[in-house]
Amino acid sequence: MKRIKSLKLGAMIALMSLLTLLMAACGDNTATPVPATTAAATKAATTAAAGTTAAAGATTAAGATTAAGATTAAGAVQTVAPVANGNKTGVTDTEIKIGSSTPQSGGAAAYGIVSRVQDAYWKEVNAAGGIYGRQIKYLYEDDAYAAARSQANMKKFVEQDKVFAVMGNIGTANNLAFKDYLQENGMVPNVGFATGSGLLVNPTGFQKNAFGVLPNYTFEGNILAQYAADTLKVKSVSVLYQNDAFGKEAYQSFVKKAKELKLEVKAEVPYEAGATDLSSQALKLQQAGAELVFVNAVPGPGATAVKEMDKLGYKPKLELAYVENDVQFWTNAGTAAEGAYTTSFTPLPDSTDPKVVKFRDFMKRALPNEQVGNFALWGYIGAQIMEEGLKRAGKDLSRESLIAGLESLDNWTGSASVTPITYGKDNRSPFKSLFFLQQKDGKTVKVSDPIEYK
Repeated sequence: MKRIKSLKLGAMIALMSLLTLLMAACGDNTATPVPATTAAATKAATTAAAGTTAAAGATTAAGATTAAGATTAAGAVQTVAPVANGNKTGVTDTEIKIGSSTPQSGGAAAYGIVSRVQDAYWKEVNAAGGIYGRQIKYLYEDDAYAAARSQANMKKFVEQDKVFAVMGNIGTANNLAFKDYLQENGMVPNVGFATGSGLLVNPTGFQKNAFGVLPNYTFEGNILAQYAADTLKVKSVSVLYQNDAFGKEAYQSFVKKAKELKLEVKAEVPYEAGATDLSSQALKLQQAGAELVFVNAVPGPGATAVKEMDKLGYKPKLELAYVENDVQFWTNAGTAAEGAYTTSFTPLPDSTDPKVVKFRDFMKRALPNEQVGNFALWGYIGAQIMEEGLKRAGKDLSRESLIAGLESLDNWTGSASVTPITYGKDNRSPFKSLFFLQQKDGKTVKVSDPIEYK
C-alpha cells in the first residue's frame, strides 16, 4: 500500500510540474527555454522559408547571409503585403524569367558588361538556392544601342519568352522606344534601367513600372558648368553632344547654366548616334577654340572625339559625361584623355570599401576575363536592387508586389553603392549626388566631395 501511495504521489507531483511548465509557456511575460538543438533547427527552417542566399556574402544581424546583403534584425527580409489577383506572368513555383536588352556590339558596346555581370550574378544566386526557392532564368539580347532593335527585343521577351520583368536596359532612346509598350502589355517592371533622362525618371516623366539607376542628366549638366566656372576658372566653353534625347538633356542644361555664369559658349557641335568618324566635329571644336570642351557622348564616339582633338594639337580642358567614365573608355582614349574631369555616382572600382572589395571578389570569381570598372558596378548594383525587390515582394510574387517591394526601398544600404538607395511612389532615380574625378597619370582620382541634387 505504501508503495502504491508513493507512486500516486510521484505521479501527482509530475503532473503538477507539467502543468506549471505549460502555464509558463503560455504566459505573456515568460518563456520556456528552448534546447539548443531545437533552436538551431527552428532558425534553419526560418532561414530556408525566407529564401536566404549567399552570392555576395553580406552578413545579417542574425548571422545569415544574403546575396544582396540585406540586413534585418532577425535575418529575414522586409516584405510587402501580398497583392490579390496580381500578374504572375513569367513566374512558376520553380522559376522567374527576366530579360535584358543591352549593346553587346557597336560604339556603345562597353555597356554590354551590364548584362554579363547580371547573368553571372543570377547564376550565383541560383546556386545558393534562388529567391524563395525559385531559380532566375535571365535572358539577354544584343541591341547594338539601336532603339529599333531594343524594341524588337522587348517584344520577344514579352510575347515569346513571357518574362516576368526586364532589367538593366541601356540608353535613353532605347528605353523611350519601349516604355509605353511595357506598360500597356501587363505593366512589365523595368528595373535598373540605365538612363538619367528626365523623360523617364523625373516625377512628371516616370511610369509606375519603371525604376532607374542613374542620376538625372539635367543635374549633371548644371554641376559640370558650375565646376568649369568656379573650380577650373575657364571663361569659354564648347560642347560635343549626341544628337538625341540622351545627348541633348545634359548639353542643354550645361549651356543654360554656363550662360547664367557669364561663360562664353563658343560652339555646340552634334554627332549622330552610331557615328564612328568624328574628325569634322573635332575640327569645328578646334576652330572655336574654347578653353574647355564638355564631351557628352557614349564611350566609343567620346573616346574617338577626344583622340581626334589630340591629333589636331587641340588640348582644351575636358569635362566628360559620367556615362563615359569606365575603364574601357579610359583605355581607349589613352593619353589623349589625361587630365580630363568627369563625375561619378558609384564608388571607385579600386576602393577599399568592404562592399566594393566584395564586388571585386565577385568579378574575379565569376568573370575573371572581364574588366572591373564602373559599368560592371552598374550591373552589379542593379542586380542587387532587383534581388532585394524580389525578396521584399514575398513568396506570393507578382508584378504588382515587385513594384511595391522596390518602392519600399528607403535608405537601403544593402548594395555595393556607398550611398543608400531610396525609391518611393514619386521617385524613380535613387542616386541624388555626383562627385568629381580627374584622370591623372592613367588613373582616375577623386577630386571633390559629393554634390547633392537640389
